[in-house]
Amino acid sequence: MVLQFFIHPAIAILVVSLTILTFLLKARKKKFFKAHYVSGIITVSLAAVAIIIAFWATRPVGFDYFPDPNPIHLMVAIPAASSLFIQGTMGITMPLYRKSRAKVYMMHRRFARLVAIIVPIQGILGLMVLYYLYVRYY
Repeated sequence: MVLQFFIHPAIAILVVSLTILTFLLKARKKKFFKAHYVSGIITVSLAAVAIIIAFWATRPVGFDYFPDPNPIHLMVAIPAASSLFIQGTMGITMPLYRKSRAKVYMMHRRFARLVAIIVPIQGILGLMVLYYLYVRYY
């Protein structure tokens, strides 16, 4: 097994953990605004890096190398990454557009629940792929 296959899961574990942390920083009674913004920016940036590394890691061997759970992981990856990037975009645009801030805030708040559910599901599916690869090839 090549080391490049373990770089994506390591970064993805950070993305899932930071997504949950970012959600919890604003979902509790005591809100941590600056920490929420910093962790949100880091989460979206690491998610972009994880996606790029996933394509880089699978490029030399092709998708035929990967096991059966991988198509499910890929099908959930598109909505998970899209929802994470949409959530980050809404979070960044709120301070920029003061007139529509209330509408964007409500959408950002409701959409956060979806992101907090779908990204950990993606992480669980990714761990299934990693486990399957480990058992099959080691």
